[in-house]
Amino acid sequence: MLRGVHSDLLSFDLAAVMRKRNRMVNLFQFDDSGHVPPLMAPEQIDAVNRFLLDDASFGAEKRGDSRAKLVACADWLAILS
Repeated sequence: MLRGVHSDLLSFDLAAVMRKRNRMVNLFQFDDSGHVPPLMAPEQIDAVNRFLLDDASFGAEKRGDSRAKLVACADWLAILS
């Protein structure tokens, strides 16, 4: 989950509840962002890359859904190019 600290839609408390309900969710927070981080700063791009490339944080292989991971990677590469 990507969260801008200044989000008026996704509070820290709500993000914590969502994380508690699904322990496979990783929370990445960005200080200088509103609800939707622009994914242009190096630390924001790094968070997405880690999400897509790290099997433990993404969890797709654990669910046997490797196709979803491949689609997400392809979409991310298209955004970056």
